[in-house]
Amino acid sequence: MPVEYISPTQINIVYPSCHPLSRNSRSQTARACTRRIYCSFRRAGVFSLDSSGIGPAAAINGITGRVVGPTNPLHAGDYASISLTGLGQTTPMNGLDYSQIVPSVSIGGQACAIMYAGRAPTLEGVDQINCQLPAGITTGSSIPMIVTSNGRNSNTVILAVQ
Repeated sequence: MPVEYISPTQINIVYPSCHPLSRNSRSQTARACTRRIYCSFRRAGVFSLDSSGIGPAAAINGITGRVVGPTNPLHAGDYASISLTGLGQTTPMNGLDYSQIVPSVSIGGQACAIMYAGRAPTLEGVDQINCQLPAGITTGSSIPMIVTSNGRNSNTVILAVQ
């Protein structure tokens, strides 16, 4: 099984499964596929830029397409695309895999309006939340962010908000 990522608290693998050989009138063929197995013993895990699970969140400004950080902070009204794992089962809809349990995002203690939560398109094993920062959001270079899904809080990461 190919290992996609490994850290002291997480291992991401692609678990292959194979269909049995099928016979047709001309040839014998084999097909392979990939199955996703989601194990969430504790909570969703928000990715951080340094892979430690703390510090600056792995987030992109949905308006500029740039990585969020002190030199590229978010502003009230901006859209943030947050990378994480552990949102659980999904339902396909309009070409995307939406999380069956809609999470919430708190930035500086304020709710962030969720636009999308589910699988990150084209990134195996990665979930994505797109949310819009509210008016009047707390500003600073290290504003805490937490994702809550299925009643469980994620690790706390930080975002730069101006």
